[in-house]
Amino acid sequence: MRILCLHGMGTSNDIFATQTAGLRSLLGSDNLHIFEFVEGGMESPPAPGIAALFPSTEYYAYFDPTSPQSILEALDDLNTYLADEGPFDGVMGFSQGAALAAMLISRSCNNASVSAGSNKGTDTVAAAMASSHTYTASSSPFSFAIFICAGAPFCEDSLRSGTIKYVDPVERGGKEGGDKGDRKVPATFKLPTPVANIVGRKDPDLAASLRLAGLCQGLSVLLKHGAGHEIPSGSMLVLRQMAECAEEVIAKATLVQ
Repeated sequence: MRILCLHGMGTSNDIFATQTAGLRSLLGSDNLHIFEFVEGGMESPPAPGIAALFPSTEYYAYFDPTSPQSILEALDDLNTYLADEGPFDGVMGFSQGAALAAMLISRSCNNASVSAGSNKGTDTVAAAMASSHTYTASSSPFSFAIFICAGAPFCEDSLRSGTIKYVDPVERGGKEGGDKGDRKVPATFKLPTPVANIVGRKDPDLAASLRLAGLCQGLSVLLKHGAGHEIPSGSMLVLRQMAECAEEVIAKATLVQ
């Protein structure tokens, strides 16, 4: 299988390859999976703790998280890359790379919904998105996703209006000051792809990772390890758990194809 690999902000392809070497080894030989790394196009300060581990190198990001235009351009760039170099079976993203992949999956599924609505004679894009179209993994550019310490995805509609807003599960059925009830995914965000959500209990950005995990609508798995915003390569037990989590969603993706 071809798996696209997207690094975190303030790192690089080489750094992400080093960080994931143990995990990739457990997932199988080069004959089983081909991991292809795509580097961010923006220079960036190193992520916290990265410079000490990987000195004398350059660090990159896919987008500036404070710039709506930068985020939208990164989505467009990744979409173009997939059109030129794809198809890929899956995607593995860390932090910013995971958030970017999630947004592209949602965009692709929304585009599929617009197409389905148009075929039914729907007059407007908004009406098409609100139609009863079923979102399946086949609408996604990836059959599965492995998200590690994922960042929260941005709302693309808000980005297009020039504002920064995260997508968040919507509260429903609750009362103010009481039980908040269950949560549903906003109608404009579609993430039906089987996802392995791997998060760190000590990650200062854990809430962002759990936000993305809460948006998954497909056959997804959540793994919480005891480390922080990192891939704990020093623990073989955790690496095996991560590999098992990833293998589970790969198997689920194979079954639903």
